[in-house]
Amino acid sequence: MARIKVEDWISPGRLSQIEQWARDGLTDKQIAKNIGIGYSTLSEWRARKPEITEALKRGKVPLVQELEDALYKRAKGFYVTEERVEAKVLRYENGKDGKPRAIPDTKGAKVIQIKRYVPPDVTALIFSLKNLVPVKWRDRREYIDTSETGGEISADVRNAVEQAVQSYGDADTDAQGKEAGESGDDS
Repeated sequence: MARIKVEDWISPGRLSQIEQWARDGLTDKQIAKNIGIGYSTLSEWRARKPEITEALKRGKVPLVQELEDALYKRAKGFYVTEERVEAKVLRYENGKDGKPRAIPDTKGAKVIQIKRYVPPDVTALIFSLKNLVPVKWRDRREYIDTSETGGEISADVRNAVEQAVQSYGDADTDAQGKEAGESGDDS
């Protein structure tokens, strides 16, 4: 079997094939298998030939955008139109298990469109907030180790911490104000 060379995959036609595989959602390991090489070889090719890296990146851009759009949609909630076939019952027959089952009148069947609301997905909301506002929503908090300075914090660090705490407090106050305003409670 002939050894596969990177030069064979630098042509525009071959690069567009790599790009298409990436656009289709294949992983780098799957793309390497399609080429007929190992994943480590593809990694070496990426390091040596920027054309390979660029083809993979170009292919993944539409997929990433599509996934981001879907995540945003799930986080916000959306309406979907579903189709359902409604038919009158023509007659009832006993099924194999002896229980009666309805036989629909397919000639008089109607396709009905139903608009349904899909509520926001809490997991998508959390994921989005952790990435969009990491200072406020990330799970891991940063702590300042002052053991080496005898408990003293520099003025720059102190100001940054105070500013972050203040902006966090302002956001909480705004949220509480909105909640109180929405509930109609004037007390």
